[in-house]
Amino acid sequence: MLTDRSVPRFIGIGGALSALLAGLSGSFKELPKFFLCPLTFIAVIPAGLLLPPVYALFMYAAALRFKGQQCSLRALLSLHLSSVIVLELFYLAALFLLGAGADALINSYLQDYLAAAAAHQVVQIGTAEQLAYAKQVILTLQCSGGLWLLFTGFIFCVCACMALKLRAAAAAALGVFFKNLPAFLLLLLITVLAFTFLERSFADFKIEYLKGGALTGAYGFNWSWIFILVRLYLLQAVISALMLAAGAGAGLFKFNFSKTKD
Repeated sequence: MLTDRSVPRFIGIGGALSALLAGLSGSFKELPKFFLCPLTFIAVIPAGLLLPPVYALFMYAAALRFKGQQCSLRALLSLHLSSVIVLELFYLAALFLLGAGADALINSYLQDYLAAAAAHQVVQIGTAEQLAYAKQVILTLQCSGGLWLLFTGFIFCVCACMALKLRAAAAAALGVFFKNLPAFLLLLLITVLAFTFLERSFADFKIEYLKGGALTGAYGFNWSWIFILVRLYLLQAVISALMLAAGAGAGLFKFNFSKTKD
């Protein structure tokens, strides 16, 4: 049984990579089968984005049951209901502020782009104005996504400490989060790079697709739905990796290749 003294644990860079690999592959030996299956993104993404405390407690309760301990989501919610409600309200408020801030910035960039496009009377396909606008939008989304990732990681740390029934779960979660901040930052960096590459590839494809249609009148195969599926797959993997990394930092999980130490 873990004690408060055994928390936090340092999972290291290897732990972060192991968590991400588990999220991508959908396989982790300390969880029941299919709990990380990429095909569950239909449930994981809405739960992870809108109800992260409930999602995390559900996964951590499943992990504890898998290890032979008596634990259920209902029991954890009844024990920590007020804390879960407070966490959820803080999360939704932060999500709203991030979304509103990003939307305001993107609208401002759009107005600047429209003004520049009006002054430059050419077909707006791959122009300098369009590329500058795209870079501004991508940077805004990167910053917003990075802040969301870190905040969600902290919420998962709190939930892991609650699942382990540690005293002063919020204080213990702060220790888990900051001790493993390098791991969370690595996950952030990999996520930003992966989505940036994906979005730039999609933008290049879209430009070529529109150019081909404008010049020849015949559009080729539209791969947009493939990019949508890849985005959903990556988002599900990131949410799962954050949950696993936070749980490992609290001592609930252990990665084979991480330098897990007190």
